[in-house]
Amino acid sequence: MLTRVPAMARWLSRVTDSLIGPAGAIISSTGATTAKLPPPLQRFRPGALAGEGTEPQLRIMFPPNGARLELASDSSGKADPIALKVTGGAGPLTVLVNGLPVPASRGRRALFFEPEGPGFVRLTVMDGRGAIDSVVVRLQ
Repeated sequence: MLTRVPAMARWLSRVTDSLIGPAGAIISSTGATTAKLPPPLQRFRPGALAGEGTEPQLRIMFPPNGARLELASDSSGKADPIALKVTGGAGPLTVLVNGLPVPASRGRRALFFEPEGPGFVRLTVMDGRGAIDSVVVRLQ
């Protein structure tokens, strides 16, 4: 049985070389380039997955998910706009209120939308790379 260990080690080495490549194939000191790899794989960044950007994750900061907001109105009875604060992500931002797009100011992270009245509303923000964040709030 002890004589099979070296043979098994050689076999295991061949199998792993065929699956993941020979040792040094990923990080090479021989001057191999990554030019033939797809763009997301051409750079190695510890702690980040391939294709992830370096900017922070897109997130709706206000209102938080599940919040209850008091509706304020002007003297004519029209509801005042409600602030929507966003952080992270890559521009341009697209804002949806109950699935319908809202005109957004370019480059602004504090946006406003006019509620139709009391009830639940789903606020969704999508950035230029397709990242999405969504919250549901209750307007009273």
